[in-house]
Amino acid sequence: MLKKLHYLKAFGYEFLQDTNKNFKNLTYEDLKEQISACQLCYLYKKRKNTPFPKDVKKVDLFIINSFISKEENESGCVLSSKNGLKLQDFLQKYLNLTVDDYYISYLYKCFCEGKNDELALKNCLPYIQSEIFLLKPKIILCLGENTFSSLGFSNFKALRGNAFIFLNTWFLTSFDMDFISKNPSLEQEFIDDLTKIKAFL
Repeated sequence: MLKKLHYLKAFGYEFLQDTNKNFKNLTYEDLKEQISACQLCYLYKKRKNTPFPKDVKKVDLFIINSFISKEENESGCVLSSKNGLKLQDFLQKYLNLTVDDYYISYLYKCFCEGKNDELALKNCLPYIQSEIFLLKPKIILCLGENTFSSLGFSNFKALRGNAFIFLNTWFLTSFDMDFISKNPSLEQEFIDDLTKIKAFL
C-alpha cells in the first residue's frame, strides 16, 4: 500500500491527511447528526436539507459527487434531480444496481449552487473520509474532474477509467452526469467505465 502511494505521489498526486481522527468513535447516525448541524462555514445558511440515503447498510459501491443539487437541497432525497435520475438509470441498466445497492455522498455537504469554496471544502473533506471509513466499500466511483481534483488528484484524463487504491479501497473515476449531459458523444466512454466496476462487486 505504501509503495503504491509513493508511486502515485511521484507523479504529482497529493493526498488527504488522516482528518478522520475526530470521527473514529462515531456511529453513522452520529456522523449524520454532525453533518446536518454543521456550521463551520457560511454555506450552512443555504442548507435546507442534507441528502442521505434512506437506509444505510453494507454496500460495495460508494459514489462521490461534488455538489448537492437544488432538488436534493429542497427534498433531502439523494439523486432527486434530473441528472440524479439519469445516473440511477445508468447504474440499473449497466450494473443491475438499484438505489439500495450503492451509497452516494457529496464533497460539499451543503447546497452551494455548484460553486467551489476552499474553506467549505476543507471543512467538508473529513466528513466524506469518515463516511468511507464507516461504510468500508469495495470500490469508490468518483464522478467528475472537479471531485477528482478536490480530493487532491491531478491528471483526470490519464486516470479516468483506471482503478487504483485510495483510502484502503479501490477507486475509479469517470465523468459526472452534468458533463455527460453537455457532451453526449462521451456517454459510451462513461458506460465503458461503469462496466469496469462489475469486477469489484
